[in-house]
Amino acid sequence: MPTPDQLQLHAIQRDVEFVGRLIGSLQRPGTSSLVGSVAYFCMSPFISLFVHESEGKLSPLVPQLSGVMSKSAKDVVARSRHSLKLFDDTKRGLAGQLAYFRDEIEPAHRRNFLRPIPWPWARDLGVYSYEGTPISTTHVATFVIGYEPQRLFTKTTSAEIRSIAEEYGRYLATLGVTLDPQALSFASSLDATRLTHEDHRSHRYYRTIFNGPGSPDVNALLNVFRVMVNFAANVLRLDAASESWQTVFKIRFLTLYHVLTSLATLRGSQRGDMTAKSVGPMNTILDTADAGLLTNPPIRPLRNTLMHYGVDPRIPTAALSLQAPLYGLVPACLPGHDHATIDAAVARQLELTAATMNQWAGR
Repeated sequence: MPTPDQLQLHAIQRDVEFVGRLIGSLQRPGTSSLVGSVAYFCMSPFISLFVHESEGKLSPLVPQLSGVMSKSAKDVVARSRHSLKLFDDTKRGLAGQLAYFRDEIEPAHRRNFLRPIPWPWARDLGVYSYEGTPISTTHVATFVIGYEPQRLFTKTTSAEIRSIAEEYGRYLATLGVTLDPQALSFASSLDATRLTHEDHRSHRYYRTIFNGPGSPDVNALLNVFRVMVNFAANVLRLDAASESWQTVFKIRFLTLYHVLTSLATLRGSQRGDMTAKSVGPMNTILDTADAGLLTNPPIRPLRNTLMHYGVDPRIPTAALSLQAPLYGLVPACLPGHDHATIDAAVARQLELTAATMNQWAGR
């Protein structure tokens, strides 16, 4: 029977090796810069999750990690990691996330791209799509990257972001990760010709999607949910390598979990501006057996363990094994299920959620 420390160390190693394969694959000669940028946009909150949570667990055990990352870098990592919670963020919640997007992210982009003269052709929102399906936007990238919006478009921004990325790299190298340009990741399978970019005026775009012109702030956050599930459902599945399975499952599960719980929060908020056009799709997504299974209280210890590495105290460690898929966490939390049945439920619900949100968005 492994100790909790052994389990968390093993899980950390799986995740940071996944990051090493991803970064290595993006360094392969001939890799499209657009593929690299979009892969980073989509993965940045998860890389931050791995770094933030592992650093907290490992610093007391690995003295050489002390001082590898500066306080400013740790702050960016923490903000990026917390973005994954969406409406479950206890500091902001639904109202706070809507206000953050509306009052900080959108104005920062407008100031940079539309002022002082809002030329007719000027655009402040870039949408990145794979095979015609949006998987990221410039606003979403700002939301998940953890960098303060008001500091994003200054003369020192590029140097500061590059410095933080270098600190990420030093941290991963300290954990023993090496970068191999021949490594394979989901990005290795991306066809650059199927990856497209188009620009929009955000104030128009957000009034034409999801709930319509009466709630652009809600629509903006729904678009965050949409691109996250599209990435998890349609792009991350391209990484089928066996050594990546555990981390890919973790990313897909955590993405889906927080999108579902955030949609449930929105549905239960009794906002008077939510139209019948929105109630139907939310019901379609949330009122399934898979959604119930993947958000009910018994699965919370699994979510906590995957998110934080430390084994949730409600899980009997005697039932766990380093050799079992997901260490046997699934049957320990959900008797009658195993890693295969939960993986299948995640795949079905991700496909349904992505398809429904794309139809709901209307463009």
